[in-house]
Amino acid sequence: MGGILHVWKAGEQPSVLRRSSTVAVLAAAAFLLISIGYHVLEGRQMLTCGFVWCYAADVSAVDPVGFKATVGSGVFFFGLLLLFLAGFLCKEQTLAMSCCKGQQLKLGELEEEEEEEEEVQLQRSLERAACRQVARRRFSALVLLLVLPALLVICGVLPNMWEGFSRGGGLKKFMGATAGINGTMISEKPDAWMVTLNWRWSDSVVVKFFPDTLLFYVFLEMVVLVTALQAEFPGFAKLLSRKVGPAKIGHFLLGTWFAVFLAMFVRYWAVDHLYHGDGKFNKYPLEVAARTCGVTAVMLLGLLLLPASKSSPVLRAAGSSWESAVWIHIMLGVLFLTATCGHVVLFLARFAEMGYLSDIIPFNAAFFYPQNPVGGKTPSDNWTVPMMSAVFWPSLVCFGIFPWFRRRNYELFRYSHYMSVILVPAILWHATNAWYFVLPGVLLWTVDRVVRLCGACEGVQVQEMEPLEAAVATTTITTTEEAQETKKKQKKPTPAERVTKVAFTWPGQARTHSPSMFVVVNFPQISLNEWHPFSLSSSPLDSTATIHVKDMGEESFSGRLHKLALAASNLPRGVVMNVQGPYGSRVNLHESQEVVLVAGGIGITPMVSALRCAVQQGLRAKHSKLRRLRLVWVARSPGVFDMFAKELSIQAAGLPFPVEISLFCSSCSGSSPEDGSGAGILGPITAARPNFQQIFEKESPGGEQLLVLACGPAAMVAECEKAAHSASADFEDWSFVL
Repeated sequence: MGGILHVWKAGEQPSVLRRSSTVAVLAAAAFLLISIGYHVLEGRQMLTCGFVWCYAADVSAVDPVGFKATVGSGVFFFGLLLLFLAGFLCKEQTLAMSCCKGQQLKLGELEEEEEEEEEVQLQRSLERAACRQVARRRFSALVLLLVLPALLVICGVLPNMWEGFSRGGGLKKFMGATAGINGTMISEKPDAWMVTLNWRWSDSVVVKFFPDTLLFYVFLEMVVLVTALQAEFPGFAKLLSRKVGPAKIGHFLLGTWFAVFLAMFVRYWAVDHLYHGDGKFNKYPLEVAARTCGVTAVMLLGLLLLPASKSSPVLRAAGSSWESAVWIHIMLGVLFLTATCGHVVLFLARFAEMGYLSDIIPFNAAFFYPQNPVGGKTPSDNWTVPMMSAVFWPSLVCFGIFPWFRRRNYELFRYSHYMSVILVPAILWHATNAWYFVLPGVLLWTVDRVVRLCGACEGVQVQEMEPLEAAVATTTITTTEEAQETKKKQKKPTPAERVTKVAFTWPGQARTHSPSMFVVVNFPQISLNEWHPFSLSSSPLDSTATIHVKDMGEESFSGRLHKLALAASNLPRGVVMNVQGPYGSRVNLHESQEVVLVAGGIGITPMVSALRCAVQQGLRAKHSKLRRLRLVWVARSPGVFDMFAKELSIQAAGLPFPVEISLFCSSCSGSSPEDGSGAGILGPITAARPNFQQIFEKESPGGEQLLVLACGPAAMVAECEKAAHSASADFEDWSFVL
């Protein structure tokens, strides 16, 4: 961290050197962990035995339960993971260095060429980035389709309890007790619908396909397959995007498939499963219901972790992006909390049924021994129950209560989610079969976080930081009943609109974004730990990347950023900025005939990027379906339009399609200077709210293919979506909700 802080202060070292130091630190930490895990913690006792096939491990007098060796093997494999990440970053560094060298040569040549040649290079870079994304999407889909069955097989070999990974009493005991060695396993009732399938791999190993894990991985396999097909074939994607009633066909099929999977999963644990092999729990309905809710919650946690990472291979295989799939994460989170609360409440009811009501009232049953009833007899001494209870209540507050508050505070949202770093390991130790469902999502999330953290060490070069302020708007209002009676009116000023424009360049210009993409930024001079997402407002064909941040108040992050912009010229070392991303899916407006961009307020930022990119590509596009492009922008103050006048001032001469910009001021009253159609830098301003139904019908009178893209307040986007579907137009929401 010292090297990184030095770069933050000096801002003179190239990003490649920062990446080199990061690789060196990761490699050193990896070798240290490997050494500690293998030698100091005696992980070699388990690793040399074969780890997975460690049936004949001897019990150590120093480590009788194998806990030390188990931890050592875990540290060893974590070190291997860090070593893999170091190698990956080293490869990326080599590519970055070669790109930098090539870029230096190109810059030397561009000094003698015209500006048009630079745009050609940027266009080629954008095309290469699009090709790379397609290749990565196909590769991710192929890998997932192969890895998911492999994980299913691994789940059938290794212990179902995370704490069962022990040298002496874990694997050997588990494999023998479950007939994993030279035998088969049956964990269901005789009349069960779904039973465990036993596949004899060899004379000594039997792989067990448990019904719940089989359902889980078959569900994921089908989701990956269908989404990969819709990403590959546009016709299939268009079919799935059609609306039948209130929902799209694709969403309806996904919801139906999930409902069938969930019903079968719950039925297996509630009806078919034989708890603890002898069924001693099955005769107590409350206990069966509580355990069913618990396992269902763990399964839902495994699902909701998959779309949590911004670079998730699952989303990449589907051709989707994090912000467009975050609604799935939210819905699964609600179901997870519901199942978890059901697990807790039903177990407390079971305690009351057993006569431990005095322990439930002060919550002793959730925090102190004894607890965890076993078959209606004396409660067992399970240390994972108080551990899980201590984690559950803070998690319930962070995930269940805070959403209404944290939407106004991104940092609260961000740091409350870090509770999952404690919640997930606790669940792995507490719940049976937990790692079968949770481990894939945890690994994806961990790799994504480490790669993003290392990428954040590349500080970008801030080229421009400009504080913008709109003219104060006035609206005509009536203040008192006396004024209403006397028809006296007065004008009340509203606060000025403030926006901060930040233009920067990527390290070596190695990253190429696309319209609708966003970045997560950090300004160390404001805060070392605050990271906030903002849409990119620049075209990928511009020489610099740009974001526009609306001031939400003096004490907010955006307000402090505006103050930093005002003082930027007085900073001796300039403004320091770190960027993660860009994130999001790539779009090409030239695949549609008619395109309408709808923006509300600061939602104009991704639309500026789309408009500029479409115009720049249209000037040189050889094959384009685009016939007409229109921007509809609604703002509360007419001065807001002038803040983006430079970005929206385009040269339309030579374009193969017309471009129209329509401006609407929603807060301008009939008695204001902007009554009717007032003049602005970008053109006429209409003092009214737009009628989206009329606009869309006008843009597509002959049934041409119309695409509507919207970003802004939720109410405006919902109104826009309804009008678009009424006009038989395709609709995409570019707003992302935290």
